[in-house]
Amino acid sequence: MLNRLMFTYFIQKKGFLDGNQHYLGTHLRKCQENKENNGKDKSQTFYRSFLLKLFHQGLGKLERQKELRQLLGKVPYLNGGLFEIHPLEILNTDIHIPDEAFDKIFGFFDEYQWHLDDRPLKDDKEINPDVLGYIFEKYTNQKQMGAYYTKEDITEYISKNCIIPFIFESVENYLCNPSSKQTV
Repeated sequence: MLNRLMFTYFIQKKGFLDGNQHYLGTHLRKCQENKENNGKDKSQTFYRSFLLKLFHQGLGKLERQKELRQLLGKVPYLNGGLFEIHPLEILNTDIHIPDEAFDKIFGFFDEYQWHLDDRPLKDDKEINPDVLGYIFEKYTNQKQMGAYYTKEDITEYISKNCIIPFIFESVENYLCNPSSKQTV
């Protein structure tokens, strides 16, 4: 849940969730207002009435029904497994998380600066995209997909010192010996 929320916080701060940089907090307040107006029902919690729908049917699926689009607004489809139904959610369909827990989590998250660029960190209250890479790596079946998050400095080193020299060497060999069977 926390990995999902952290990832969602990053994309909300960039305005990718209905153009609202406070998307989660806005919907938490709406759920709390609806609960006050309609009586206290466990099924009307932010977790049950909004967050699970956002994760499983919104961010986790490409096709959405009209009423879901109205509830969520304009949100992207994010493939990768992070928003798929987790085995714990399948085995424990009666999970309830009180709205107060999300008030505290969002308050804690709001103490940090959520940056979506690669600039060096200035203080301990900044979170950068390396966290997204870590979250992605945790939720990807690495053995099956062969997908691992590699930081930019490492990929730059590999491309400059291995891939680009290999391409130049292959082109040079081809130009110097066009009859060779090696193709570029």
